Amino acid sequence: MTAERPPKKVAPVVNLPEFLSSDLGPALTNAMQGAGARDLQLSLGNDNLKAEWDLGREDYTFILYFDEETVEGRKTLVSSRQGKGEISEMFMPPERGFVKVDSATMVELLMLKFTTTLSWLTKPVVAVKGTP
Repeated sequence: MTAERPPKKVAPVVNLPEFLSSDLGPALTNAMQGAGARDLQLSLGNDNLKAEWDLGREDYTFILYFDEETVEGRKTLVSSRQGKGEISEMFMPPERGFVKVDSATMVELLMLKFTTTLSWLTKPVVAVKGTP
């Protein structure tokens, strides 16, 4: 007699435009402004988020594209400074290796770490939603 496997957990489907406008957009705005981003302008599309700040001085820009139009799928990040050169990076968040962390939270954390890593913000960014 073989033991039955427990049913596989299925993550709830996240509506991408709703996630961008109600979760990711406000979380990034609060964290980035708190970290020193001036003149922050956030633009939300159905499958992307664009942030521009320090306009007229440094002109920082990044755009996060959700390539598969889902929070869980592949993403492409495009960044530029002073309109010169663009850096594109494609990534899949490593949700599979984390316990009790959903895709939406992973995307928020990765975006906050991305802007901090580029030294584009003057203060460290604090975590969102009580995550470390």
